[in-house]
Amino acid sequence: MTSPKKPVTRDTQLNHDLDVTGDDAADFIRHFLDEFSIDHGEYSFDRSWSRKDSIR
Repeated sequence: MTSPKKPVTRDTQLNHDLDVTGDDAADFIRHFLDEFSIDHGEYSFDRSWSRKDSIR
């Protein structure tokens, strides 16, 4: 079963609005940074996501 499409805006939160969490969220962020040639720099998944959303 697929979820209904939801509009994505500047205020959209992956975990709260789109229910993207855990490994899926980490994969999304990695692909997003790569797709748009954004330097991963010092991005830390753990600083941006709660422990329950962590990839550990």
